[in-house]
Amino acid sequence: MIKNSLTIMVLGFLTINTVYAGLFDVFKEPVEICMDRFESAGSSSTTAARECSGITKGEAKYMVRLIEDGKSPRGALYRCEED
Repeated sequence: MIKNSLTIMVLGFLTINTVYAGLFDVFKEPVEICMDRFESAGSSSTTAARECSGITKGEAKYMVRLIEDGKSPRGALYRCEED
């Protein structure tokens, strides 16, 4: 019983970390992905919504790659819009 409870807790913790890591971003709209990145960097929801309005799926994927390479969300978004 205790072993099962511990297993469930560990799996739940791993699932939460996986969701935060963005592995389930394929189920989100591009604006949601963009806003999540801005908010995790400390921006307000209002700023994130203003910056991310109109982003396409391709731009969101490119933005995530640039952020993983060390760009800030705002810099990554502007770079996506230039290309």
